[in-house]
Amino acid sequence: MAPNSNMSTDLRTEEVIDQTAIDMNNRSHSLSVSDSEPNPVSVVDYTSYSPQIKPHPTKSVSYITVSDPVTFNEGLKGKYTLYRVAYDPELEKNESEHSAEEPFLSHPSSTQHRYSSFVTLYNLLAKEKPGTVLPPLPDKFLKDRFSATSCEERRWGLELFMRRLTINPELRTCGVLKSFFDDASWRRVKKGEEFDSEADVEEEEVVHTIPKTSKKSTIKKWIKDKKTCLSGTLHRSPLDPLFDEMDHYVTALENGLRRVEMQAEYMVKSLAQEATISMEFGLSCDAVAHVDDFIGNRLNQDTGSTVGQTFHTTSQTADALSALQQKHHQTLLVDFLLPLRDHLKMIHAAKLALTKRSNRRITYSTALSNVDNKKGALHKYRITQGMESKVMGAESSLSKAELEVENAKRNYDDVSERVLREFDRFRYENGTMMHATMVEFGRVQMEYSAKVARIWSSKEFDKEISSSGRCYVDAAKVLMDANRVVGGGHIVDMPMQSPPPVPAETAVSGLANGMETLGIQGAVRYRDSLPEM
Repeated sequence: MAPNSNMSTDLRTEEVIDQTAIDMNNRSHSLSVSDSEPNPVSVVDYTSYSPQIKPHPTKSVSYITVSDPVTFNEGLKGKYTLYRVAYDPELEKNESEHSAEEPFLSHPSSTQHRYSSFVTLYNLLAKEKPGTVLPPLPDKFLKDRFSATSCEERRWGLELFMRRLTINPELRTCGVLKSFFDDASWRRVKKGEEFDSEADVEEEEVVHTIPKTSKKSTIKKWIKDKKTCLSGTLHRSPLDPLFDEMDHYVTALENGLRRVEMQAEYMVKSLAQEATISMEFGLSCDAVAHVDDFIGNRLNQDTGSTVGQTFHTTSQTADALSALQQKHHQTLLVDFLLPLRDHLKMIHAAKLALTKRSNRRITYSTALSNVDNKKGALHKYRITQGMESKVMGAESSLSKAELEVENAKRNYDDVSERVLREFDRFRYENGTMMHATMVEFGRVQMEYSAKVARIWSSKEFDKEISSSGRCYVDAAKVLMDANRVVGGGHIVDMPMQSPPPVPAETAVSGLANGMETLGIQGAVRYRDSLPEM
């Protein structure tokens, strides 16, 4: 079955927009709070765990997997990574045994694709099914894109992307999507060839390739549509107020959720800083506690005072609190901040779907205006003498314009209906996901608060300062007793004052009035002569 040639008029409008749609989707949500500063939030190690983001509120879609990233380096082709995309009909049968849906494919499938193939699939689906809320692709990496963490992050994002495509009722039966699971069919789709889907991917409809248009015709089409927008002659539909309400809803939701995401990012960043501050605070308290312990050990006492014990207890509590804050920071990053960013990307996808309908409206309005112009030209030729030769050409041109109006009207209605269906699905699925995200955030915060309370309540801080602590007067007496020297049956006290300095020659000789002297760098130290044994 040949592709519909009448689609070319409407599809040319998308050439400029679809080329940058993915980059806009990635850039708009991968920036940090300030463009001049790096992203303050730590990177998620996808090799250990993944964010709690589901393709559907009630379905896991585990029968679609993207796995085994393998990186190749082939000379002029450069370095690239292949991902294995697999489908298992048995898993789908087990998951949907109570569902009336037909299986996605009738046979198992396993293919390998590069990231660029997923981008091509996204663009083809955007043109094949305009008005569909397409899920976002994983963000592009500016550096370290071949590291293990980056490859795993992209693998996880591509798997979520494929599962969301498969669960979408507007795309589930699309031939372009099914051809992605067959190497031969996918090669023909990329080359722009037609093929019979029943023979190649065992589906009932035919895969329509997108007609290629020249750059010149695209620019002319864009100029005509721009003139229609500026002239204010857009076609008015009874459903326009409804679509305006949908547009306002999505815009307000995006602005509000963007503020939530910004504050959540600050919250996650502050938790990481609090963990560092708690650790430094614990080290400082531990140093204060060791000052008292050091004096106790010097004086052969049992332990330090109650103050030292309190600082030591505080240090241990701060260390435990720091570890808990670091873990909570990672939990909020994975289970709260990243899902919020995913919701923002899905909202942006809904805005793109509304843009597709607006483009079809402009195309239809331009076609109507073109018919009016050609009718006027035909009437002028008919009433003007000497212009009879141009009447036939004007009639042929008017017939083509009227045919374009019919095609534009059909595409406009189809896209409008698809956007309505997709918007209902988007509101249910994304609304359910956002509700689950906020409920999970509340639960995590309650558990965190309870753990913080348990950490502080497990330590004893209600002890009074002991009045029988170390006394420095008694400590001085102990030191004096320890320095008394016992000899000849009697105790000889140390001199309380230093004797006057002796002459230098006496110090050099080493003898002075029966006392031994020792010269140490210009200083003189005295000690009593040892008792005779």
